[in-house]
Amino acid sequence: MKKIHPKNIAQIDDIDELIDVAYVLFGSHHLSQPLQVCTYCCVMPHHVEQMYQYPVHALSKEVIFDYLDAAQSGTDEALSAQIRYFIPRIFELLVKGEYIRHDTELTFDKCRLDLGVWSKQEMAVFERFCELYFIQKLVAADKEKFCWLDIFGMMVMVNLSGIADVQRWFGLLIKHLYVDNVLINLCAQLYYEFKDGWYQNPYAKPLLTQQIYDWLTQKSTCQIISRQLIALTQKPIYHCLDDEQRFWVDYVFDWMADVSD
Repeated sequence: MKKIHPKNIAQIDDIDELIDVAYVLFGSHHLSQPLQVCTYCCVMPHHVEQMYQYPVHALSKEVIFDYLDAAQSGTDEALSAQIRYFIPRIFELLVKGEYIRHDTELTFDKCRLDLGVWSKQEMAVFERFCELYFIQKLVAADKEKFCWLDIFGMMVMVNLSGIADVQRWFGLLIKHLYVDNVLINLCAQLYYEFKDGWYQNPYAKPLLTQQIYDWLTQKSTCQIISRQLIALTQKPIYHCLDDEQRFWVDYVFDWMADVSD
């Protein structure tokens, strides 16, 4: 494969094109033995056989689920190195909306990018995929009727991979608040999953929880969200919401007003 500069990877806007790049880049890795996850009771024997018999692009979602959901058996470094073999297929299945982890937030928790095992190119492809995937989910919520979207859960998923910088996700979220369902889901999550501004997801690392709190309580953040909420009340989708959904909007508007005072 011709070496791709990380800056060029960051300029790829098509997620399918990026997955193709991932297949070539990560295709230099072979599945080592033994597996760095439990094969005694977590991964079914026939799935282990398929991992070694079939090319990675042919592995079923069930095989990938077994690997990702299995308990770790080796060192963090060995697992981080091995999972690179599966990464292109994981990307592909995620984009297809397949169920490949018991809890979506944990999809990338075996990657451990913070250990320094991955190359700069591999890191660049992974980070760009996460950006494009996040954007894809936000844009896909642009519908006339309300639909659910786990905004902060996606942030947890990326953060658990070992990517510590979450400021880019806050920026992307702000940029896509024009999507009504993104804004409504932000209100829903702030109502159900936050307490006094603190995110209550058990998978979220303390640092991420602090970063989310700091971002939410910034005056500039509150002002932007408040303006968007006011605009939302003048849109057709707002008048299609039920009483509970409108209460989310009112609750967050009042909360933002209190914080920004």
